[in-house]
Amino acid sequence: MRVSSRELALLCIVGAQSACDLWSSGCTTELRPMIIATVTDSRTGEALVGGVTLVAYSSAGRDSTTYEGTPAGVTTVTLYPRILGAGAYSVEIRHPGYLPFRQTDVLVRLDRCGKTIAVSIGASLTPL
Repeated sequence: MRVSSRELALLCIVGAQSACDLWSSGCTTELRPMIIATVTDSRTGEALVGGVTLVAYSSAGRDSTTYEGTPAGVTTVTLYPRILGAGAYSVEIRHPGYLPFRQTDVLVRLDRCGKTIAVSIGASLTPL
């Protein structure tokens, strides 16, 4: 199939218009968090970040993130949607030396641009 220069120009204009529509609508290509968890020690109230694993399960699969160290000033654990998107999740938060925290029916929704709207969770972990 041969495309004329006029048809090619029209395709470029339509493609540029689509890109403009994306930006003019306020939608961006940024990656937004799915779940943000504030994890604390139930006895001391101190933030736990280093060594925390956050896992989200649904009928569609599972996604997880682990914080090996404690970056300066970080007090939350954030899960970005690598595999999963909108839906109902069961969330498990683990840290060595603590009982796991579990929360079911964590509902993640999408905004009008199809991006996840972050859900915040407070997880108070009990030492073993």
